[in-house]
Amino acid sequence: MNPVVIEHISERQELLPTLQSWLEAEWTAHYGPGGQGNAQRDLLAYSNRRGVPLGLVAFRHGKPCGFIALKGEPFPSHPHLAPWVGAGYVEPSLRNQGIGRELLLAVEEEARTLGYAHIYCATSASFSLLERGGWHLIDRVQHESQQASVYGKAL
Repeated sequence: MNPVVIEHISERQELLPTLQSWLEAEWTAHYGPGGQGNAQRDLLAYSNRRGVPLGLVAFRHGKPCGFIALKGEPFPSHPHLAPWVGAGYVEPSLRNQGIGRELLLAVEEEARTLGYAHIYCATSASFSLLERGGWHLIDRVQHESQQASVYGKAL
């Protein structure tokens, strides 16, 4: 299997249109027409290299195949916790091949390097990935008309 290479999106600005299309396709209710999010604005914010927010992109065979962000803004139900891992995305044809795990490990290392002792993630889908990675369930909440699980991890 070809190794996954992780880079900061601050170093790969030419990928912003691709990343934007991923976010808009994966989270249509948020980033699509009529949604409250703005993928382009968020990606520009994630282009930070020296702090939160920041974004990482995964490559396999030299091609972008995934993305993850470390965010400073709070999750609505748990505003006292920070930072948050979010926008985790892997190309659908490449899922379940360890790319998400590599992205998660890389963002954990970034948070550790920035001095954080804990990180958090809210998800409605990635339970198994987080639990296999040593994350623990904190809470289950209703978020944007769906059930979300809030996880934490000590670094």
